[in-house]
Amino acid sequence: MTQARIKNVSLIRDFKTGRYIFSAEVGPESIGAIQEVRRLMDKSADKPWIMAIERRRERRSLDANAYAWLLIGRIADVLLISKEECYLDMLKHYGQRIALRLRADIDPAGYFKYYEEAGRLGEYIEYFCFKGSSEYDSREMSVFIEGIIQEAEQLGIPTKTPDELAAMLSLMEESERRRV
Repeated sequence: MTQARIKNVSLIRDFKTGRYIFSAEVGPESIGAIQEVRRLMDKSADKPWIMAIERRRERRSLDANAYAWLLIGRIADVLLISKEECYLDMLKHYGQRIALRLRADIDPAGYFKYYEEAGRLGEYIEYFCFKGSSEYDSREMSVFIEGIIQEAEQLGIPTKTPDELAAMLSLMEESERRRV
């Protein structure tokens, strides 16, 4: 998928044809992407195209992600479990989730990577489905890391000082504010 940063979107009606013209302002960093889209569309002009636009979200910082995985690894070592099992446990306790019902004949593994059965209601099964931390924004990642830190501290695992943690989370949030 080709991506470009856009702003100042407008929609203009061509009164002669009755069609609408969509336009958007792009910065120099997006020129290559727009040129690639034009090249592809010109090459397949007879085929229909679809455009999707979404709000740009800043991902949490790599420092925050690395710190979360460092602690998850240390917790897993103490508990004698795999990092993946520990990660899933942290998602269940401190992550973002939704509850949904599926017919019993539908396997949620075809739709969700992280889930657990929450109960049965007749011919339906209710599941909790967890969003992976790579999809978290800064606020969600902050809650996730704070939960992991609590778990680590309860096991006697050294963690960053409150000031170090606050500085790391502040940088993550500031980065998100600048880019949104």
